[in-house]
Amino acid sequence: MGVPRDDVLDRVAERSGILEERRREHLVRVVLGLLGEHLVGADRLDLAGCLPEEYAAIVRDASAADRPLAGDRFATAVAAWTDATDDGALRGVSTVLGGAAEHGSEELTRRLMLRLPADHGILFGFPQRT
Repeated sequence: MGVPRDDVLDRVAERSGILEERRREHLVRVVLGLLGEHLVGADRLDLAGCLPEEYAAIVRDASAADRPLAGDRFATAVAAWTDATDDGALRGVSTVLGGAAEHGSEELTRRLMLRLPADHGILFGFPQRT
C-alpha cells in the first residue's frame, strides 16, 4: 500500500483549491482511471503500488484505451467527467498526476513519461519532451 488516502486528498485540496472532499475524491478517481487506461503491465502495477488501495484498484482495473489521448484531450476528458472548466481540469490533472509522480520512484516516473504521449509530461508537472 502506498501513501494514505487522506494525504492524497489533502494534497489535492492544497494545490488545486478544491475544498469539498466529494469533488476532490471524484477528481482523483477520474484522473487515475483515465491514466490507468493508458498504462499496461508493470507500469500499471508499479503505479498502483504507490497509491492507497482504493485508488490502486482504479488504476489496476481500468480498461485499456483504444488509443492514447494527447495531453490536451486528456484534460478535456477530465473536464467532461468532472464538470470543470478546461483550465480547472488541467489544474486538477496536474495536481493528481504530479502527486502520483511524487509518490512513485523517479525510475517509475521516467518509464511513464517514455510510454505516454510526449505532452503528458506537462500534466505531471514536467517540461514537455521534444
